[in-house]
Amino acid sequence: MAMAIILVQGQGQITESLGTAKSPFIWQIPRRFSSGRSDFICKPLAVSSPSATPLIPAENDALYTYIRQPVIVTPEVDDGTKHRELLEKTRRELQRRTKPVETLKLIDNLQQLGIAYYFEDDINALLDRLSDGLPNEDLFTTALCFRLLRDNGYKTGSDVFLKFMEKNMKFKEHLAQDTIGLLSLYEASYMGANGEEILSEAKEFSEIHLRQSMPWLAPQLRRKVGSALELPRHLRMARLEARRYIEEYATESEHDPALLELARLDYNKVQLQHQMELAEITRWDLDELEILPPYMRICYMALYNTTNEICYKILKEYGFCVLPYLKSTVKPALGYN
Repeated sequence: MAMAIILVQGQGQITESLGTAKSPFIWQIPRRFSSGRSDFICKPLAVSSPSATPLIPAENDALYTYIRQPVIVTPEVDDGTKHRELLEKTRRELQRRTKPVETLKLIDNLQQLGIAYYFEDDINALLDRLSDGLPNEDLFTTALCFRLLRDNGYKTGSDVFLKFMEKNMKFKEHLAQDTIGLLSLYEASYMGANGEEILSEAKEFSEIHLRQSMPWLAPQLRRKVGSALELPRHLRMARLEARRYIEEYATESEHDPALLELARLDYNKVQLQHQMELAEITRWDLDELEILPPYMRICYMALYNTTNEICYKILKEYGFCVLPYLKSTVKPALGYN
């Protein structure tokens, strides 16, 4: 389904088509959204243009799921002011934290909610202070610190877990009762490299006891453990994880309302941007196909598909669209302005 964006300004309407090529997506995009001083309405357009190989392979269920996700409803349309205010409030909260465990929890929440990229410098400054280790902390905090440090590129040794192990290099059995600590250890164990025996032991020990504890856990904790055992966080698609965790975080009794609102606003903003970029990628210049001689059409389609595949891979991995740059390089070679 192709989409049109209608710009509403006073009594006039200006329509800009995002394309006429068939799209492999069924999107749920908000009917109205705001950008600065203007409102926009999204609605479907009739399509009748030739189709090409789908941009995203059908087996890529994770990306399809993300694209099809509806926006997270917020009580008001934000023009950017509220978003900036919440960013500054969160930055002040980060800088104010002094206790290691509270600092680490906040960083972890920011990453799960998908908004940590706004605070990279602040987070790195905090992790710098914690990179020498936390000798007096419990299993949960030690494992969380280890995972965040490694995930952010710090070189930290797995020997931080030795204080939780016996001389035979097995984890102490009493830790089997610490479900929160085990869950943290299990997630941290996936940050290991080949040959790190301590982390291999950590994964085996924590997984066994987490699975055994499942029947007796409270519902919310059981869902967390089950989700981790199904697919550890380190292996999940970041944007899907952000959506899932926003909903989970909202149910936690100690959640920060400002942080939750920021995450919702940012998720909607980023998802809409991705949807519009993918709409552009799926249709760029297929109308040019009609004016080419037949012998050139197969070459053009090959170029079209290859370009779309490159754009998709970069968008998925790095989060930005390179289509305009590729178009500016390719079109002069084809004789177009």
